[in-house]
Amino acid sequence: MFTKLIIVRHGETAWNKEGRKQGHANTSLSKKGKTQARQLSEFLKGEKIGCVYSSDLPRALKSAELIASPHGLKVRKDKLLREIDLGLCEGLTKEEMKLKFPEFFEKRKNDYFGVPYPKGESPNDVRKRVLKFLDKIERAKGIVLIVSHNGFNRNLVNYLSSSLPEQVSGSEFGHGTVAEFDSGKAKMRLRKIG
Repeated sequence: MFTKLIIVRHGETAWNKEGRKQGHANTSLSKKGKTQARQLSEFLKGEKIGCVYSSDLPRALKSAELIASPHGLKVRKDKLLREIDLGLCEGLTKEEMKLKFPEFFEKRKNDYFGVPYPKGESPNDVRKRVLKFLDKIERAKGIVLIVSHNGFNRNLVNYLSSSLPEQVSGSEFGHGTVAEFDSGKAKMRLRKIG
């Protein structure tokens, strides 16, 4: 089994700056996002990373390639690591979503985790992908680096930390956040870079 998971979020995109929800959109890193990915690369260059997994969406994949470069590792793309599928809400701001889909927000009050975005996924669907991905990498050795998205990372960190004495808040997995899960010590640590 892996000895440590290092979990990072992709760098910023123009849609992040505008407050637009991306979901499965093929958005790319902004200039600031590329700088953030380079900062993460510098921060993690001393780690003995054995393999790098990334969402196949461009913003995560480019971040992963920049981070993996000093290690000479090829990035393994995996659709399981994608952000939550926002369906018809993709590209909208939260305010636009509330105006266009008020019934979605009303239903969500009673079942936040079970109600899917219109023609998209629910947080429970993302949790299922998290578990499938963990099963997939169960035999990975050494340090595994994962580059993904806010929603996926939040689910992954919450799942990994659920059995720990101290819960890790998963309300926001910001750009430049690094989560480290040491499987040998069953310990989680969150750090903000840059």
